[in-house]
Amino acid sequence: MNYWSFLKRLNRNASTKYLLTCGSGLLAFVALGEKTRKKTDFDIAVENATDLVQRIKDESGCPGIVAAVGIDGQLVWSQGFGYANIEHRIECTPKTVMRIASISKSFTMALVGKLHEDGLLDYDQFIEKYVKTWPEKYFNGKPAKITIRQLLSHFGGIRHYLKCNQKSSTPVENELLIPEYYNKKRYKTISEALSIFKDDELCSLPGTEFLYTTYGWTLISAVLESVSSKSFEVMIKNLFQTLDLKNTYLDENDTIIYHRASNYVREAKTGKLKNAEYVDNSYKWGGGGLLSTAPDLVKFGLSMLSSYQTNSPNNFLTRKTMIEMWQGVPNAKCIWEKDGSYGMGWCIHSKYISHTGGSIGSSSVLLIVPKENSEEKLHGVSVAIMCNMQGVSLYKTAKEIAQNFQDLKVDEIIVDKQKVKDQDDLHDILLHTPRHDD
Repeated sequence: MNYWSFLKRLNRNASTKYLLTCGSGLLAFVALGEKTRKKTDFDIAVENATDLVQRIKDESGCPGIVAAVGIDGQLVWSQGFGYANIEHRIECTPKTVMRIASISKSFTMALVGKLHEDGLLDYDQFIEKYVKTWPEKYFNGKPAKITIRQLLSHFGGIRHYLKCNQKSSTPVENELLIPEYYNKKRYKTISEALSIFKDDELCSLPGTEFLYTTYGWTLISAVLESVSSKSFEVMIKNLFQTLDLKNTYLDENDTIIYHRASNYVREAKTGKLKNAEYVDNSYKWGGGGLLSTAPDLVKFGLSMLSSYQTNSPNNFLTRKTMIEMWQGVPNAKCIWEKDGSYGMGWCIHSKYISHTGGSIGSSSVLLIVPKENSEEKLHGVSVAIMCNMQGVSLYKTAKEIAQNFQDLKVDEIIVDKQKVKDQDDLHDILLHTPRHDD
């Protein structure tokens, strides 16, 4: 059943007051049959969130942005702003797919946690046990071994996009100008991708210094392959399927991915908008090579929150695993949150759990706000924002949006779901724009 047939069916039922709609890229709750009504706290939260996203879009000049919010396990709002593709005038909607960059690390961490639970992966074991091709490392002339735990918290001494003896000719905030970001080679295997950095010297003695590294997560991906005897591509796609993330993918250039946004960049000197350069992210699937939608990111965040707060048999991970994962490591800096510290694949703050992403032609953030409750129920807010231009800081906006929704309870939001008999149709409406074919 399509959107318009569903709308007609609801309108024939005089007792139905509310429906979910997503016309023009908007998912929200609206009243039917009432010309006027008092604004609810939810209405106000949506208005404020809409304004906050529009502000960051205006200030940054990003062509398109999509935001989404989930409360207590349910997606409650998602909206697209601007264009997914400027040249073809394709607007952003909740279905728009964009690069999520380093948020990929949090997805990979879910796989790590699962193998750890199954007794197949020891956080405190050395890399060499799992990756036989990893060369012996030295630092200051002495042997230097790296543990899985150190890698997961960026304490392994593995370099980022610059070699240890190199200095960037650009400011830190312009890191995306570093040449290694612009890889155009397709790496067929994770082992092949290791060749980029495996023979380079360590930048610090493992365990002594925080050094944020995406390549470290390519090495983690190799560990996962060794432990599971499966390719990383197979494992991550199985994760998407298990968590019902139907719009999350590997960033494969040759694959047809519907609703994939174009990527943009602004020239530093003129500010002119350009199409971003072609890149191939196969060398960093696990650390920065995934695509997703804002609603899927929210769903992933709520899945991790459920594992953290509840003992549901449907959880992907156990509470014990999540508690260890979401524990900040001393002296592990969180680049985007000065009052936070990095844990395992996530940035940990006393109020927020998060990860941000920045890659060629995209910026993103996933924020989770756990709420205390004594009933061991899923209670909290998840916010995701994505835009199709690099160099846009979205973390502050995500926190501000979360503050507008954090005191709401999903069962208090005005929507009469009991009037909707066909839940499959309802789910379809949540994530799709209307079709004028009925």
